[in-house]
Amino acid sequence: MVVSRRKRKELRKMRKRRQRIAKFKNGSKKASIILTLTSLLSTASSLTKVKAYDLSESSVSKGARGYDYTSDLIEEWAKIVIPIAKDNGLYPSIMLAQALLESRYGNGLSQLASPPYHNLFGIKGNFNGQSVSFSTQEWEGDHYTTVNAHFRVYPDYVESFKDYAKLLRGWDFYSGALRENALTFREAAFALQGRYATSPIYASSLINLIEQYKLDRFDFEDYEPAVYFHRLYNPNNGFHHYTNDENEIEHLKQCGWIYEGKAFRCCKENKGMPLYRLYNRKTGHHLLTINSNEKDQLITQGWKYEGIAGYMAEVGEGEPVCRGFNPGNGEHFLTLSKVELEKATEAGWHDEGTAGWVR
Repeated sequence: MVVSRRKRKELRKMRKRRQRIAKFKNGSKKASIILTLTSLLSTASSLTKVKAYDLSESSVSKGARGYDYTSDLIEEWAKIVIPIAKDNGLYPSIMLAQALLESRYGNGLSQLASPPYHNLFGIKGNFNGQSVSFSTQEWEGDHYTTVNAHFRVYPDYVESFKDYAKLLRGWDFYSGALRENALTFREAAFALQGRYATSPIYASSLINLIEQYKLDRFDFEDYEPAVYFHRLYNPNNGFHHYTNDENEIEHLKQCGWIYEGKAFRCCKENKGMPLYRLYNRKTGHHLLTINSNEKDQLITQGWKYEGIAGYMAEVGEGEPVCRGFNPGNGEHFLTLSKVELEKATEAGWHDEGTAGWVR
């Protein structure tokens, strides 16, 4: 049987992927990404006790934990945008791209887009009698000029997205951007150029954002919102806890734990590598691992297996999640931020390498 070059390439890729996973599961030195708790504790016995490093928000600069600010923002906005876009016959990808572009997302949201104004799209005029004056740049033939204008003020981002959709749906001037008139988001983007904004590169700017962040995934009915693991901090003992259970988050907050925000994204159920959760009855520590060998070993040492907490991406796919270990109190922590990991290792924590991957 003659096998095409493309088919051979695909077979080699599949074979290499199976080999990587097999090496990881067998715990080989090359592919193993997590050191066992036993070996670390035996090493720690000969070390000076390390003070529990405070990884709370007070000790780490804002955003240092490393989750992608823009991607995080997109996922939050998508929950609002998708139903509004569907009700008004618009492309969610276009709505999100315009919100990013108009709010100057690159260095954080602009003042107009931030509370208390919530104007993500730079819409002028007033909303329920509320407005604010800001300077803005307008394209006049062959150059930009700065002018002062009044912009609408919204009580929240939901109203900002709704008002934008009402504007596009209710004015024939923007009819070319509606889904019934634009076969693709690209056509919709060009329909807005020279109408919604005067910039001669407005359409290409929107298209670049959509392609960069794959915003067109929100245009399909089968889109599923991202699932996150959240991080909490116990100020009494310095422990950290990771969970994607909203009820558990609320319970721990009521018990005095400090909520630190989203730690990393995870895959949908059965769409990745299982992330096992274990509990040490003696110390009160929880541990997350995708290493089945480590899970089994810790169970034999008395740790309680609490089941699959979630799913991570396949080995080597996506962004690496780093794991650190404190030999002073036996705690592990997970982070996407190399900055945070460096701060921890400087304080005496051990860098255990990659704990898994997230998309």
